[in-house]
Amino acid sequence: MKSISIFLNKEGNTAAPNEEGIVKVYAYNDTSNSWSITNEIDFSLLKTTSIIGLRSTISEMIAQLGDCKVFVAKEVVGQLFSVLEANGFNIYEAEGKPEQFLESILASEIEESKRALNANQQTITPYPIETETKGNYFIDLKEVLSSYPDLSSKKVLLPFLSNRNFKALEIICGHIPKWFDNEFKLQGFQYDISKLEDNTYKVVISA
Repeated sequence: MKSISIFLNKEGNTAAPNEEGIVKVYAYNDTSNSWSITNEIDFSLLKTTSIIGLRSTISEMIAQLGDCKVFVAKEVVGQLFSVLEANGFNIYEAEGKPEQFLESILASEIEESKRALNANQQTITPYPIETETKGNYFIDLKEVLSSYPDLSSKKVLLPFLSNRNFKALEIICGHIPKWFDNEFKLQGFQYDISKLEDNTYKVVISA
């Protein structure tokens, strides 16, 4: 469920930092194709002029937004912009009532998510890459399968293993695929498995 927080004045229009108002969190339900208000937070930057006070007030508001990382207001400037940006928010400026721009912001967020996914996939190589040591290869299988859901561990690794053109292959994975043991024995590979601190596994195969 995608959520968008909007700073509104007492007339229900988007507010600027020099106004008192309320931040409302709108959540979109894919099933019903409808919006609902899931949170309301009183918000004003008029009661303090110090930078420390402003940043504290903004941080307190952010803490109440939970997982929501989208913020909309009439203007987003000064400390409001700085603190939101530092906390990883996607920031939009819009005038009017929420129903006038919610759909367009949602569309922008969906498009941004697609671009981020495509960029992430382009930076992750879905096959082992050679390290600085010639003949030694590495692959983060957990990351690859997360970025390429259409691939399987067999599709990624079997062609490489069958080629046997390596000295050692280090694999990081979230779990040990069931086919590892039989395939490694069948191809005569030596291998070592160790569990890492983050509950992932490191498998080192020697050709």
